[in-house]
Amino acid sequence: MQLIRYTIKKGDSLEKIASERNTTPIRLKNFHNTHCDFQDLILGNEIPRGLEFLVVETGQKELSDEDEKEMQILFLTKSKASRTYTSSHLTEIEINNAPLATFTQNQKFDLSIEESGVIYPFCTLQITDNDFDDGIGLKGKFGGLLESVVRLKDYLELSLTPHGTIYRVENRKQLREKWERLKEGLKNNPLLSEIPSSQMQEIINKGDQEFSNSYPLEEELNKSVFHSYLFFPLYGRMFLPEKTYEMQQEHHLISMLISGEKIPLRTTLTITEDKETNEYLVKVESQANKILLDRNTLQRRYKEEYPFLKEAFDRYDVMINAMYAIGKEDSILNFADIQIEELVNNNMNAFQRLEIERIVPEEKSEEENKNE
Repeated sequence: MQLIRYTIKKGDSLEKIASERNTTPIRLKNFHNTHCDFQDLILGNEIPRGLEFLVVETGQKELSDEDEKEMQILFLTKSKASRTYTSSHLTEIEINNAPLATFTQNQKFDLSIEESGVIYPFCTLQITDNDFDDGIGLKGKFGGLLESVVRLKDYLELSLTPHGTIYRVENRKQLREKWERLKEGLKNNPLLSEIPSSQMQEIINKGDQEFSNSYPLEEELNKSVFHSYLFFPLYGRMFLPEKTYEMQQEHHLISMLISGEKIPLRTTLTITEDKETNEYLVKVESQANKILLDRNTLQRRYKEEYPFLKEAFDRYDVMINAMYAIGKEDSILNFADIQIEELVNNNMNAFQRLEIERIVPEEKSEEENKNE
């Protein structure tokens, strides 16, 4: 399928454009809504004021009448009632078949998404249990300094884009206050005396920067596999069950092997219906977008970071396989399993696996309800 953007001209209407393209207005609208971003959805029978283009296809059969009846749309579910989840996250990096780094993290968290305007839903994310192992024993050193810093962001108030990315952190002031209290405690902590004063000052300066109003905290969180795949950019798209769609909006992964590099992805979604569990199963497959991938930059960064490796930079790839189970009636995420593998040549690889599972509270008996 080839997609193009039809630029809307003065005097255009759905009827006029549909007639020119030998289709119907409803099919034209549904195809556009299936492939556009949330902000560009056409919800009525008229082209919204300010919409600059329609997403149309060339050389592909239009949707059938049967397809029209099956069109579905998912939105982020908005409810003040929080839902409890557990997550487990494993990261492994190897060079020449030798382990270089291993990181594990197990969390329990409460998530609620509330109505706050049409475009940017409001979300609270409260991590109630955060057990991690950095693989090199830093967690327990220096009076638990690393753990204290990590836990500063255990409670976040977020505005989300309809595609499931973080638009804005709303409780920056509270995060800054928590950092200031922690910083005061660092100055008089005898357990930190073995850290050279120059290094301690670097830690404080870094904290001052990260918790300042100008720091791009949203960008940092969106780089995180946990935060970016928890609010995966599926919602706000029309779709047909049992069909595969290529995501049109920008989708990236931050490299684990070439530190900090943003890897463009080509991603497809396949949505099936599980009638037994009353869920939509969303299969996500991503690979590095070889057209947009900047090989020259990756090659240069590879030489800078791994001067001790004899092998020249030859091959780079990313493979992501994920499965989501989402309630049909309420669009609530019930389960997710995300696996990410990154390869450089045949001697370097990084692997991540993130599993998220909703904890459904057990229904109380009539006797328990009476006792309350």
